[in-house]
Amino acid sequence: MSKAQLAANGYSNSGERIKDFRTQEYDVIIGVTRELQKLRDDANSNFNDIVKVVHKNERLWITIGAQVAADANALPQNLRASLLYMAKFVSHHSNKVLKKDGDLAILVDLNVSVLRGLKGA
Repeated sequence: MSKAQLAANGYSNSGERIKDFRTQEYDVIIGVTRELQKLRDDANSNFNDIVKVVHKNERLWITIGAQVAADANALPQNLRASLLYMAKFVSHHSNKVLKKDGDLAILVDLNVSVLRGLKGA
């Protein structure tokens, strides 16, 4: 296949590109979620590792919050509001985890619920 054909195919089906974007979102969220699960399940987790992964998850949710808050976001208003609330909750609960007053399982459960939504379950 020539470069021109490859380029044309890249623009031929916008539905596939949207699906690819959703798949990318899923992959990023599941990656962070697996890291959180691993630490949650390990009774001997290193606190420095917990800090790193909780921070990574919080950065993910800050990004999600910023995207859904943008006027140009095409998601339904109620979904945008829910995701923005979740982003704020993640920030609050992450602080609790870092003060050793919160549970990683809550962050895992929240991420899993979003993953289910992305998969349409």
